[in-house]
Amino acid sequence: QSMAVSTEFDNLADSQHKLEFSIDDGTAWLKMPVLQQSDYPDQSPVLDDITPTDAHRTVKAPVDFFEDGTLKGQYIYKEGDAACTALKTAYDGKKTILWRLTFEDAPSLNSQFEGFIAKLTPKPESKKKIRVDFEVSITSELTKPVIVP
Repeated sequence: QSMAVSTEFDNLADSQHKLEFSIDDGTAWLKMPVLQQSDYPDQSPVLDDITPTDAHRTVKAPVDFFEDGTLKGQYIYKEGDAACTALKTAYDGKKTILWRLTFEDAPSLNSQFEGFIAKLTPKPESKKKIRVDFEVSITSELTKPVIVP
């Protein structure tokens, strides 16, 4: 009888994730339609150069201020789909809505934030379904989503 040997590769998290949005402050959530690719929301603190005159290298300190972050991705367009219609309406109205990104195997990486759709660009290609590239401009801090099953 052999014992299972633990390796550094045990419990590696799969990258299955979904991106959802809410146009009514979190009452109802719509899933991004056939999401092909999505970045992790990028939001870095501003760094202040505090290098003293006698230093031999640059010294920087984070400031309690965040530049607007972004999240970029791509989904497949479906004519008449409720989520596709809601995204286009939010984009046209430049409306700030709620977003949440959740990972099946890595809930500690889940995040929720507010943002508006800065880009929504259809990419028609022959022999493919219509892809839509999107970019969300993040306008709030990243928080942990409260997920009610």
